[in-house]
Amino acid sequence: ALLHSIHLGPRTIWIALAGQTINDERGILGGDTGLSRAGIVYSRAVCEFIARRERSQQLREKGCSGHALVMTGTLKRYEQLTRILLEEYEPHGRPVLRLQRLNELCAGQLDSLSAG
Repeated sequence: ALLHSIHLGPRTIWIALAGQTINDERGILGGDTGLSRAGIVYSRAVCEFIARRERSQQLREKGCSGHALVMTGTLKRYEQLTRILLEEYEPHGRPVLRLQRLNELCAGQLDSLSAG
């Protein structure tokens, strides 16, 4: 159900984690905070890597100009990662599907508590 259909031909799937969050930096478990400065740097590097690889793949396949679907969670960190990808590396956009089930699991009673 997550990928919606079966594709018999070869395709590339990118799986990228969001970078460090403000809560990670503070040693707090979970929560819905944005990316830290280090997380933004990491996210830009991931987006640049993906954009570069996709451009080289499109050149090899000549005529494959369709953008891959971006599937992302709904937390602030994922929204920031997606915004970086779309604004800095894909100015003409690409389809984005936001799904709550792609968020990491909740830490339950430990959510937003200090790890130390």
